[in-house]
Amino acid sequence: MLGEALVIAASFCWAVGANFYKNSLRKADPISLNLLRSSAAAVFLLIAAMISGKMGYFLILDGTSAMCLVGGALAGWAIGDTLYFLGLKWIGVSRAVPLTYAYPLFMIPLSIFFLNEPLTANIILGTIAIVSAVWLISKSGEDSSHAVSAKMRLGVAASIIAAFCWAVGATIFKIMMKTFDPIFIAFFKMLIILPFLAGYISLSSGGFAQLSSLERHEILMAVAGGII
Repeated sequence: MLGEALVIAASFCWAVGANFYKNSLRKADPISLNLLRSSAAAVFLLIAAMISGKMGYFLILDGTSAMCLVGGALAGWAIGDTLYFLGLKWIGVSRAVPLTYAYPLFMIPLSIFFLNEPLTANIILGTIAIVSAVWLISKSGEDSSHAVSAKMRLGVAASIIAAFCWAVGATIFKIMMKTFDPIFIAFFKMLIILPFLAGYISLSSGGFAQLSSLERHEILMAVAGGII
């Protein structure tokens, strides 16, 4: 029951964070917001890793393990979360969150082929329920105008692709947890994506200007969302 309780708690934290991010997305683009909240998460996880004594896992980190962790970090956090923020911006929290968190739909075939997990009747029924829910959510609230419908389709597509990226990242991290502690993996993931996000923003036309336009309460909400 502990595993189920932790998953439910994580879902609650993600729902709270989504509402925090939505407020900050009014001024900042998704990648800038991803960098801001990831920086806050990195500091929090650094403290957690040091207190819990998990920094020693760097001593057993080889090239193959590092490549796997880098791939999972870029797929699940850098790409997946940026698309998730686009979905939040284009179709709102009430639609983007259920669509993106349908990533177990993609986890099922990945877990069967790469993690050797069994396919049961409950999993099949759950998959049908997920597909039905995604279809209903993606069809709800459509506007007759072309502009709104186009943005709706883009938001739905971004959210679903984000779900796939999360599933790929989660599968990789599940494999790596045979060797590394979850707290260390979470911290290492932050170390990988921060340079990529910062580099992309610095090379973009707007640079870091959008972050400076955020008000104090918007920054605090983004930071709190990253930690949560």
